[in-house]
Amino acid sequence: MHLHKGFLAHYGELDAAHTQTAHNNLAQHYGVNSQPIFLFLKSFDLASCAPYNIMHLLFKNMVPNMLLHWTGKFKGLDQGTRNYKLLPAIFAVIGLETASCIQYMPYSYVGTLPNIAQDGHLYKAEAYLFWIQYIAPIVLKDWLPVWHMLLLHEIVIMCLKFKLTSDDVEHLDKMVKLWVTQYKKYYYQYLADCLPVCPLTIHAILHIPSYIWQTGPLWASWVFVMEQFCGHLLPAVKN
Repeated sequence: MHLHKGFLAHYGELDAAHTQTAHNNLAQHYGVNSQPIFLFLKSFDLASCAPYNIMHLLFKNMVPNMLLHWTGKFKGLDQGTRNYKLLPAIFAVIGLETASCIQYMPYSYVGTLPNIAQDGHLYKAEAYLFWIQYIAPIVLKDWLPVWHMLLLHEIVIMCLKFKLTSDDVEHLDKMVKLWVTQYKKYYYQYLADCLPVCPLTIHAILHIPSYIWQTGPLWASWVFVMEQFCGHLLPAVKN
């Protein structure tokens, strides 16, 4: 895990660079460009000031990407030596089962849940959140090697808890490490041609327990509330 003093050391090297080329090379190597203005606040910790937001990390990236894997649409890659790809006919059934279950759900649980096979483009973070929690373990149980999907399901549930004990966070840390290890084995398969299956989000999930230790339960830093407010604000601005 990167520390605040590590950022300071990198900014020091950037400031000491004698040429723009040297500066650019260092910036690319360290992933930073210049000192943020917040650095003047001595109480500001650069290593924990911007924790990964689980709405974007899990429900707008991780879960949709897993669906792309399972339907054979992830960056044009196939399943290699594994067997996680769903046949179109099977995914069509999963879509119908997903859409049909909504009539039994209280509206306060989820606003809408379209056919995920036909209308997956209509899914937003809230729908993906609900689907991976309550629907996926049922509709996928006969079609996927479910152990890896269920582990992601358990990680999501733990991340959504309002209260977490030290034991919970330690257990979460073990789960995410195991999930990433299994993901690499199952989807990356340690093949150079499969490197695109390892985007930043796969590494980012490893940081979740650390951010919980530093900033508290993840609901304290997610942006569901802000995005909902902006959703109400935008029509008002247009009017």
